[in-house]
Amino acid sequence: MLRGDLLQGWEEYEWRLKCDDINSENRNFPQPAWDGTHLNGKSILIWAGQGIGDDVMFAGILPTLSQMTERIIIECNLRLVPLF
Repeated sequence: MLRGDLLQGWEEYEWRLKCDDINSENRNFPQPAWDGTHLNGKSILIWAGQGIGDDVMFAGILPTLSQMTERIIIECNLRLVPLF
């Protein structure tokens, strides 16, 4: 992603959920994972997956995401609540 290859970057980032040794990150929510399609008034849950640094890094996509839906639910470390 840092090199600008977002397609491959997201594919590799998502691969971590398929690895048994780090499968503890996969929370197995009953709702399907977002596939990038328009949300059309649906809610989306953004959950803390790896750590506070990743939460801050990916916060940059929230303004774009907020244009796609009216309701974003964010799970984050308590220290980040003022940021969101």
